[in-house]
Amino acid sequence: MKQQVLIIHGGTTYSSHKKYIDDLQAKVVTLEKLKYKSEWKDSIASDLGDDYEVLTPRMPNGTNAKYKEWKIWFEKIVPLLNDGIIFIGHSLGGIFLAKYLSQNIIPQKIKAAILIGAPYEDTDYEEMCSFKPPVSLSKFNKQTKKHYTDS
Repeated sequence: MKQQVLIIHGGTTYSSHKKYIDDLQAKVVTLEKLKYKSEWKDSIASDLGDDYEVLTPRMPNGTNAKYKEWKIWFEKIVPLLNDGIIFIGHSLGGIFLAKYLSQNIIPQKIKAAILIGAPYEDTDYEEMCSFKPPVSLSKFNKQTKKHYTDS
């Protein structure tokens, strides 16, 4: 059986619909941005080799992310995961994993949880809104005996 690696990418949250609309209106769209294609997802799978199955679900509405929506989607994914899953969360994806796994127990054993650039507190840089984790991460720590953070 292949080692599963699930990668959850970041997104953006807003404290109000007005802030979201203002940000959309302020964004600049260029032809180059429309052509941009990230090849790193395919690169991870090829770099890891045939013994790994890399899963990169697209979380709902990454541009105006809501924790409740991501939670519903993630709970559809959980039954598809094997024991020994490795979770990688980047940016908002990392804080999503921290919050979800500190509030919920999944039935699979988690081999590792790697959180990359996961914001932790409300800042001027990025609003956490509904993704802000609880004060206690004890369930997260119990489920993820090996966890790594890079912020």
